[in-house]
Formats: sequence, C-alpha cells, structure tokens
Amino acid sequence: MEHRWEARQVADKSVALLIDSVYSLSCTMRNFSAGGMFVATDGAVILPNATVVELAFSLDDDENRVTLFRLKAMVVHRSDEGLGLQFLEVDDRFYQRYRRLTSTTRLANGEVSPSVQRAHI
Repeated sequence: MEHRWEARQVADKSVALLIDSVYSLSCTMRNFSAGGMFVATDGAVILPNATVVELAFSLDDDENRVTLFRLKAMVVHRSDEGLGLQFLEVDDRFYQRYRRLTSTTRLANGEVSPSVQRAHI
C-alpha cells in the first residue's frame, strides 16, 4: 500500500543527476510528484539509500513555456530499473508547476484521470 501525499505524474524527461556537485549522470524521469521522482538509470547507477543528490530538469506547461528546475533530493529506493528520490527542498515555482500539470491532466474522453482526482482529496 502506497502512502503518498500527492499523485504521481507520468513523465519521460531527461534529468541530470549531480553527485557532490562534481559527477553528473544522465537519467530519464519516469514519474514525479510534489514530493519526489523516479529516474531510470538502466542499472548503471548504484547509490546507497540516503545519498543526497541534486537534480536538474525542465518542465513545460500547457503554453509550451519551459522552466528549468534544480532540486536537492535523497535516494530512498533503488532497483535495477532506477532510483526513487525524495525531494529535500521544493521551491514554489516547482510546486505551482506540478499543481498546474495535475489540475489540467485529462483523459481522452475529457474526464479527470484517477491519479489527479487523488491529488485533490
């Protein structure tokens, strides 16, 4: 059973994962929420739980504006597919963008997706 405060948003975006502000790894964001994200690493990255990293990624909105974000996160889950990361700090810009994305996600028939409905409960 999952215990999430916010719904996950499916994504397929490039993410730079910075370790100690020295090493940079290219990953792919698979999903994210206001509290964290899962990045695919194809098994190439082995970081222990509680490792603090910095993430650099962009999100676009419904008007095709792109905003760059840099957030600190901590590894809380790892698997052969990738890393589960919990944000340690979230700025208002990111949270507002996340809320706009989840409030406008609709199914093809116009209904709000179930994950978005959970986000508003």
